[in-house]
Amino acid sequence: MLTITAGLAALVLAIQQGGTLGWDSLLVIGSLIAAVVLLGLCFIVEPRLRQPLIDLGLFANRGYVGANGVAFVQNFGFAALLFFLTLYLQNIFGYSPLQAGFVFLAFSAILAIVDSFAGRLAASVGSRLPMAAGMALCAVAFLLLLLLTPTSGLTIVILALLVAGVGQALAYTVSTTAGMQSIPEAKAGAASGILSMIRLVGAVFGVAVTGALFKERENGKLAELLAESGAKLDSSERAEIRGLLSGSEAVEEKLTRIAPGVARQIEQVVREAFVYAFDGAMLLCMAVSVAGVLAAVLVASKPRSAPLAPPPALESPGI
Repeated sequence: MLTITAGLAALVLAIQQGGTLGWDSLLVIGSLIAAVVLLGLCFIVEPRLRQPLIDLGLFANRGYVGANGVAFVQNFGFAALLFFLTLYLQNIFGYSPLQAGFVFLAFSAILAIVDSFAGRLAASVGSRLPMAAGMALCAVAFLLLLLLTPTSGLTIVILALLVAGVGQALAYTVSTTAGMQSIPEAKAGAASGILSMIRLVGAVFGVAVTGALFKERENGKLAELLAESGAKLDSSERAEIRGLLSGSEAVEEKLTRIAPGVARQIEQVVREAFVYAFDGAMLLCMAVSVAGVLAAVLVASKPRSAPLAPPPALESPGI
């Protein structure tokens, strides 16, 4: 448990700090090396234990691998969606946290409705089709979010949230059932625990990986737009804005101070850079969701004759 936890923590640290400190930073390089060593040690030691914490033999089952792949991808996109769309609503639309929360009611409501019958749907048509459809809908939702511009209204956001809610409900509920149906009943407890862990890891990497991409694209776009506006930032000035919250007033105030000649254009520059970076994050999530469709194909199309009930105490949909 210690090796996999420390290894994943080191990997996430490296991903998060790579865009800020640089990928040649000693901290980033050291964290990557530590992650490789610790995770490698985990996969070497665990199979040799009499009672391993993670039964790697479960992953010899194709259906179980597919269900875990969908679970990882589903939470990857879910976490990224919550994180970056919340920033978009607050920093681009100017919504308060409460107003942004009300917007997400569209997602929560449709998710609850579809979740109520997703299990019955999987029982009648099999797990593969609902999971693949769910991940395909998630990809469509991220595609819709790619259409957002600094001046877009709320219509696209609501539509994307409704589509994502349907997709997430199908992917979450059915992947849980499919995973449990794929393994012997005697190992249901271990399989359930691993599936829950995979979901959480997916959420962590959803924010970390898309966050690293987002920051890299935003920094580059800010420098490009400021240069087009006549401002010139040296390396120290660029480093000053790297750690600031994307699209926030703090960024605008900092840029106004270090580039006073283009103060009137700062707000528009920051908004355009934010949306450019947001598009990159959504494009990555769309690609990952497409990979989730492929993972769903690994799962058997029809349930076994005596399917196992899903575990009663998994975390709520998403994180």
